Amino acid sequence: MEYFIDVEERVRGKISNRCKLEIINEVYYALDSDHQQKFTDSCFGHLLSVAEIKISLQIVHQCIVRTVRTLKENEVWCKFGNKIARFGLEEFVLVTGLKVGELESEDENLGLKSDLIQKYFKKSKGKVVRR
Repeated sequence: MEYFIDVEERVRGKISNRCKLEIINEVYYALDSDHQQKFTDSCFGHLLSVAEIKISLQIVHQCIVRTVRTLKENEVWCKFGNKIARFGLEEFVLVTGLKVGELESEDENLGLKSDLIQKYFKKSKGKVVRR
């Protein structure tokens, strides 16, 4: 199997973790009660119950550099020694807790009252469009 990143082109480097999950709580408590409920019901709501996630970015990096090509578009395959490990949508759902599939509904007014979207997405007049 062919690697996505050739062995000769791999960059050696030090991986560090700068992820601060307490920011999720800061954002959550800055919201009004309606938006807190929307956040809780969203795909990110489960992050509120995560006290602290321990992740080894070195392991993530090693998985990325060992990624091999596959015809399956919803799967990532990594080669460790002579073994192939598959990471598909099922594993993604189990690991992250995020929902996979079609959106249940879209808010037609999403972004119309957002100063951020109005300021930085002037061409779309504040409309958020899924493509």
